[in-house]
Amino acid sequence: MPNLTIVIPAMDFINDKLTAHAHDQSLSPAIKASLKLGKKTLNWYYLLTDSLEVYCITMGISLIYLFANPSYSLSISFTPTFSVVRAWLGLALRALAWL
Repeated sequence: MPNLTIVIPAMDFINDKLTAHAHDQSLSPAIKASLKLGKKTLNWYYLLTDSLEVYCITMGISLIYLFANPSYSLSISFTPTFSVVRAWLGLALRALAWL
């Protein structure tokens, strides 16, 4: 079973391709509508992923690493709000304290 380190980049790749081709004028309207439906479905899975505590902890730990290592690049497909970052960091710090 794939883990988050494999699934999230794969979802990002699929999202990029769906977005690029959904606006391709050379494609038929039916194909573009199908691509947009695929993007809507993928966004639903992003929403489900965002609600997972393990994802939030992983992102929080990535942010902690980012602060400690400025040359590290955090690749995410959106700009998180302050409350999202605060939640990620809180969960990550609690998880690290538990270790």
